[in-house]
Amino acid sequence: ILDMYQNILEFQQASAGKVELDVKKLPLSLAVEKPLIKVLKDYIDEDVIYKLVSNFLEFLLVFGTQEMKEEAKRAAEGSAFTRENIKEILTDFLEKEQVVPGSPPLFINMVVLSVAPILFSPMSKILQEQLPEDFESVNCPYCGSKAAVGYLKKSKEGKRYLVCPVCYGEWPIKRDRCAYCGNEDLEEHFYLLPESKNDSYVRIDICDKCKRYIKTIDERVLDEKGKKCFPLVEDIATPHLDVKAAEEGYTKVNVNIFGF
Repeated sequence: ILDMYQNILEFQQASAGKVELDVKKLPLSLAVEKPLIKVLKDYIDEDVIYKLVSNFLEFLLVFGTQEMKEEAKRAAEGSAFTRENIKEILTDFLEKEQVVPGSPPLFINMVVLSVAPILFSPMSKILQEQLPEDFESVNCPYCGSKAAVGYLKKSKEGKRYLVCPVCYGEWPIKRDRCAYCGNEDLEEHFYLLPESKNDSYVRIDICDKCKRYIKTIDERVLDEKGKKCFPLVEDIATPHLDVKAAEEGYTKVNVNIFGF
């Protein structure tokens, strides 16, 4: 899984340098609800999105598992993705979590979460600079998505931040607040610590009100071990904790690029 994710990150990095989009000239403002979705609808050309999706399908034909290759081939040869519908597919999936007819939801999730950050990440970085110090939200202030993982930021004295899997943006949230429903009742919102010392830098934040959970990475612990903190990577590297949370009856706040 980590090898595959490394390949996807390299694909995103290489593709970002080829996208002809001057983000500094875009009307990016936090005053607009879901500003990145607004920009996607009004300012990003369908050909840009279609080319990225087509390139990613070609990428999967080389680096994907056999199942991924089969789905990529089916999508490339079929009519699931066209220049005419590609923007609608992307916006509908992000706003309504709709799936593409004839394509498995997990496959579409991978395609969207591989392509969307290429477009959105440079914009979310600009918007992040506009974020007020006292900002609090359970939804991404840039694209409106739910977070896939959280982390305790060393440079902010352990303040908790959430990370978006769609735009790679991050934003602060209280430590004792549910990342899904916003519940702050300490009798219903708590966290579990893994038994293994290898996972000492991770905790599982749980809400008994909505039965959701999210993993929180402690950057300070990783720093003490001489390691850098990449929350989305650490989330993918600890699927056994997702299995444990699921066994206890909890559902993740939002899935990662591999659907868990």
